[in-house]
Amino acid sequence: MIEERFFKGLDACAQAVSDALGDDLVAAIAARGQASLAVSGGRTPRVVFPQLAAREVAWDKVSVTLTDERWVPADHVDSNEKLAREYLLQDKAKKAQFIGLKTPEATPEDGQKACEERLARVPLPLDAVYLGMGEDGHMASLFPGSAALTESSGACAATVAPDGVLRMSLSPQTLLNARHLILMLSGEKKRAVYERAKKPGPVVDLPLRLILHQDQVPIAIFIA
Repeated sequence: MIEERFFKGLDACAQAVSDALGDDLVAAIAARGQASLAVSGGRTPRVVFPQLAAREVAWDKVSVTLTDERWVPADHVDSNEKLAREYLLQDKAKKAQFIGLKTPEATPEDGQKACEERLARVPLPLDAVYLGMGEDGHMASLFPGSAALTESSGACAATVAPDGVLRMSLSPQTLLNARHLILMLSGEKKRAVYERAKKPGPVVDLPLRLILHQDQVPIAIFIA
C-alpha cells in the first residue's frame, strides 16, 4: 500500500503533491458530496499550498484542518494556522472551511476537549492528509518517545516537542483512519531517516514507522 515517487527537484515534487491532493479532493466530492483535508506546516508547504489553492476544486465543499499545531496564537509567526491561511486559503481555496487546532485554553491538555469538539465538525475519515517529516523521524507532532504514539484514544493528542514547545497533534488513530496519506520529503538527511524507518523497529524510536508498517491506509511517498 506504499507508492514511492521520485523527483529530480523540489518544484516538480511539490507540483505532483498538489496534483495528488487536488485529485483526492475532487474524487471525494464526486463520491460523497464533500471532502476533508489535513495539512502540515513547515517550509515545503509554502510551495505546495499556492499550487493547490489554484486548483479547480469545489472548495466550498472542502473542510481543511491541520495535522498539528504549536500552542501559540493564530497570528504568531510559528503558527501553522497562520501558514495555512496565508498560503493555502487563498485564490480559489478561499471558499474552504477551516478548522484550526489551537483553542483559547492555556495548554493543549486543557484544550483537548475543545479541540476534539472542533474536529467533530470535520468530515471523518479524512480524505487526504499531507504530511512532512522531521530529521528525527517525527510526523505531525508525534515525536520519538511521545506517549501519544501508544496511549492516545481521541481524534487529537497533546504533545511536547523536543524544544519544549507545547503542541496539539492529530492522533495516530486519526491518521491511520484516513483514506489517503501523502508524505513529502527532500534532502539526503531525511531520505536516510526514511530508509531507516522502512526497516522494522519500535515506532516510539521512529514515529514515521507508524504509517510505513501498516496496511490500513494507502500512502504515497513523494521524494525530491
